[in-house]
Amino acid sequence: MRRSLAMLKSSVAAVADPKKILIVGGGPTAALTAASLKERLDGAATVTILDKARGLGGRMSTHRANGAGAGAYADSGAQYLTELSPRSAAWFDRLRKAGVIVPLQGEMAGQHLGQKSLRNYVAPSGISAVVKHIAAQSGATFVPSYRLVALDVADAPEPPAAKGAAVRDPRADGPRRQWVAHVERVTAESAAAAAAVKSKGVGKSAPAEDAASRTEKRYFDAVVLTCPAPQLLEVQGDLPALLEGAGVVEGLKGVTYSSRYSLILYFGPGDWPAVLRALPFVGKYCDKRESDVVRFVSFDSLKRGQVPPEFAAEGRGGSDAPDSASATLAAAAGAGSSSGGGGETCPAVIVHTSVEFGRMYVDTDPALVEPVILEHLRRLFPSLPEPVETRCHRWRYSQVMQGYKGPQPFGEDIEGSEPLRGSLRDSHAAVAPVAQVASAGGPAAASTGSTALAHSPPDGTAGAILTVDEPPLVLAGDAFTASHFDGCVASAERVSALLR
Repeated sequence: MRRSLAMLKSSVAAVADPKKILIVGGGPTAALTAASLKERLDGAATVTILDKARGLGGRMSTHRANGAGAGAYADSGAQYLTELSPRSAAWFDRLRKAGVIVPLQGEMAGQHLGQKSLRNYVAPSGISAVVKHIAAQSGATFVPSYRLVALDVADAPEPPAAKGAAVRDPRADGPRRQWVAHVERVTAESAAAAAAVKSKGVGKSAPAEDAASRTEKRYFDAVVLTCPAPQLLEVQGDLPALLEGAGVVEGLKGVTYSSRYSLILYFGPGDWPAVLRALPFVGKYCDKRESDVVRFVSFDSLKRGQVPPEFAAEGRGGSDAPDSASATLAAAAGAGSSSGGGGETCPAVIVHTSVEFGRMYVDTDPALVEPVILEHLRRLFPSLPEPVETRCHRWRYSQVMQGYKGPQPFGEDIEGSEPLRGSLRDSHAAVAPVAQVASAGGPAAASTGSTALAHSPPDGTAGAILTVDEPPLVLAGDAFTASHFDGCVASAERVSALLR
């Protein structure tokens, strides 16, 4: 079973080209996995990260205004990072030293007491900067605006043997297997079509013959899928039969997610004082007694310390804002200046809806949801000025509610499921010929922390699972751990351990 995995770290001197690994998904787990593989495989592999989005971030995304609020940006998904355990301590240390993150300053109203006792961090340049920095350090190649349509398995051509290297006898070991990834470029038209399919029924897809005409083939020695479980199950080709043969399909179907909407409001340059008076905090959690629609509100620019110098001075005295607002402004502005932030011209506010609201309207056009969110936001904060630009986004897969529970084909099982042993080669041979034909999106989750050892995922979770051994296929992401940065680290470390 480990023969093909060991090949991933075979000496570069013995093989003409380094092994090629594909990671599907552009979120923190993907970036952390690429970085971990770089450290473990020590140059014996090249890593490609492929994602349907235009930039890295995933559910740690940062939106940049492109209309009247141009120059401003806001964290649309995860709002801040929490250092939960020693497992992620090294990464937090690296990110702090690189200036990517700074301690969260100012008041986070309504925050759980357990969360307040932990170390929380924000990214002055936007939360997606965390993912981009880690990916850059990994040396991986990022391929944006492409989605994985299908995965097939085929015999790989034998690479030329290096001078002096022993020639492999294919009769003894059998042909080397390789993944054929069929990828499609994401355009505005294809994204709209995919969204229409989603709203009519999750899991439906275009006929294989239609998809085949639009795809490109790319070849890899190992594949790591970090996308949400429902998206993973939509991938065509040989993959569905291989997952069925591995016995993991029912466990993947059992993974559930919360859904929510985020609404970003950009205000005019002169609206800083008015927004500060309306929202005298960096963030606020709203309970059901306050609103059954709005769950979280953040003065995002203030949270990240991006305060223009003329308004930062108000936090040091002379402001007619409430005392709490002045104190929050002073703290947040201090964080921004210590991180090199020069302030943004237009203030930005982000709103996250409740899980219940998201579930009820998950298939509704965001354009129809936006006025409902705005109405409830104004009930809470009636003095907010009119925004000059808005952006409403649906997080269909916000945070994992029920994680994967099922067999681990080449490892210990979760909750007593029977393990599947041996190679999946036989199940692949039974595949009928087919046409040739990819978080945390919400406020940071509260936790009391953990003292788990590094390389060990949170209790009761797999971190990642190896589902095909030749060529290696690993399923990873928060479906196999938890929807926070610590869980992403655990998943990434598990992947690199499986591909050692």
